[in-house]
Amino acid sequence: MPHEKIFEQDDPNDEDFQFVLKELLNAYRPILEEDLRRAESPDELEKEANTREPNCEDEIVLANRIF
Repeated sequence: MPHEKIFEQDDPNDEDFQFVLKELLNAYRPILEEDLRRAESPDELEKEANTREPNCEDEIVLANRIF
């Protein structure tokens, strides 16, 4: 299969791959830190979950923050 050949050639130590991985992690770091702060306060997390309905606009804002 053509996909198998692509994966065989992928090298996680490749300089370009490492650069992209680090940039993605750096972009995502603030969101992960916010989630960690929420996890440290279950009462606040429950309050937030009960007062905010999930919506597409919030998901779009989150995606834009990451990318």
